[in-house]
Amino acid sequence: DRFKTHLFRTYSVRFGFDGLIITSGTATYFYIIAIFYLFLKKEKTKRTITLTIITIISSLLLGIKAVYLFLMFITIYILFFKIKKEYRKFTIPSAIILILFFISVFFVLEPNYINFIKEKGLITSTLSYRDILLTENTIPFIKENWAKINYLLGGIENTLNRSQLGFIDLFLTFGIFGSILYLIVFYKSLFKNKPNPNTIFFSIAIFIIVALGGNFFYTSTIVIYLVILQQILLENSTFSKK
Repeated sequence: DRFKTHLFRTYSVRFGFDGLIITSGTATYFYIIAIFYLFLKKEKTKRTITLTIITIISSLLLGIKAVYLFLMFITIYILFFKIKKEYRKFTIPSAIILILFFISVFFVLEPNYINFIKEKGLITSTLSYRDILLTENTIPFIKENWAKINYLLGGIENTLNRSQLGFIDLFLTFGIFGSILYLIVFYKSLFKNKPNPNTIFFSIAIFIIVALGGNFFYTSTIVIYLVILQQILLENSTFSKK
């Protein structure tokens, strides 16, 4: 408190430091995209390696479960799909060790989380009360206010009725038809070229994280990060064709 460190905290009640990034939702995707961006860099210079180490350490200090989950996803992806065949026999134990490491770091930095799981249950603790928001706010709002057309086109008057579960909130805003159209346009805008293993991995990882968390579609600054990612994807595609 002497140095006003609470200003840089991710949360007010538990561990996490996101620096000057305004919200935990923005910090989540900033670091996820930064990690993937550095992974895509073809030239692994000392500068890139140093920046990668700093980024991973900083992401661990965020205290955000979604970032830990992405670190586990990309670890599994690298070990099983990017390691040469002759070293594949080491991938499973290496993956287990690294995943346990990320889980251990999270529980060491946030020891009270075990008690939270015991008290609220695994689902509620994993989703950070989003399951309760869904059952107590979102579903009652839909039942009381929606007509049949809303299921196709959506309709929300108050953002407090959001569940903060990405795709459910997207459905709440645009309905079934609007959500499908939105996701098609979104995907085609981000991935201009034919999908490759890297873009497929990123799409699956982000799909899972967005499904379990919120604010991906509601935070405008994330678009800026995605544009930067899009450019590195286009750059890699251009180099691969030469």
